[in-house]
Amino acid sequence: MGSEKMTINCLDDFPQLGDYSSKLLLPEKEYNAMRNSLRGSFLRERKRKRDLKWFLKRMNFTMAMIILNSYRNAIKYHSKLVKYL
Repeated sequence: MGSEKMTINCLDDFPQLGDYSSKLLLPEKEYNAMRNSLRGSFLRERKRKRDLKWFLKRMNFTMAMIILNSYRNAIKYHSKLVKYL
């Protein structure tokens, strides 16, 4: 045929694959601790990005009505019950 060889999934082409494979060889407790810390930092970063603009972009009509009704309900609760206690 020829002197050329074809390699599939060579680790030089995918350095993340070699890193992933080496992490699988860690003891289970150490691997789980590492994964939990990565997951925790990922979630903290996502929560940090949630501000008023984030919330307003995702608000829909139903959510706005729920917020409005809860505000009205709090006013009614205070006027009908709490002020007589």
